[in-house]
Amino acid sequence: PAGTEADPIRQVGDKEWFSKITKDPPENPKVIYGHRIDQATRSEVEAIPSSHEGEAISAEWILEGGAARYLGTEVHQMLAQVEWLGDLPDFGQSSTGAISLVEAFLDSPRADVLRKPDGLVLLWRERAFDVEVDGLPLSGVFDRVHVLLDGAGTPTAAHIYDFKTDKGSVDLNEKYQDQLAAYTKAAAILLGLDTGKVSAVAMGVRVAQ
Repeated sequence: PAGTEADPIRQVGDKEWFSKITKDPPENPKVIYGHRIDQATRSEVEAIPSSHEGEAISAEWILEGGAARYLGTEVHQMLAQVEWLGDLPDFGQSSTGAISLVEAFLDSPRADVLRKPDGLVLLWRERAFDVEVDGLPLSGVFDRVHVLLDGAGTPTAAHIYDFKTDKGSVDLNEKYQDQLAAYTKAAAILLGLDTGKVSAVAMGVRVAQ
């Protein structure tokens, strides 16, 4: 019978094959503005803020379902509806806090960045992009870009405005300098401009910083 000394069961291969496999520890890739940075440290990742960073996210905020009504997202959605200074967004079901921020911003001198420039201009609002910079992929979303055009419709310059809802007194352009630099490169590539022809500003929505 099978399994006896006269008719042993034959085995093919090594049943402990999996215990002999060795491999390097998996990488821990981080994505920062579309760049894959392997083995980035936590400090390196935190040093480069996201496009729409604003309020700190707490456990209570997550448990209460705040993701759907995140203040920064609401503010960006409303400001994206404003074509030029004087237009009012549809506040819809936005939270009271977000509406108050946007109303105060639109009534302040800060809102002058929404004024239509003289001459021909192309307006980008909440425009997503994917480009390659120095051999690396770069992805993001422009909050607002004023693209200045010549008489033939060719871009001659561009001004990027990235809205922030940060609290407290902080130099937003310094805090977000890496993001602004990345966005400047992206816009220059997309528009066929030198980076010197593209400006980028982090615009605080809160009137009282």
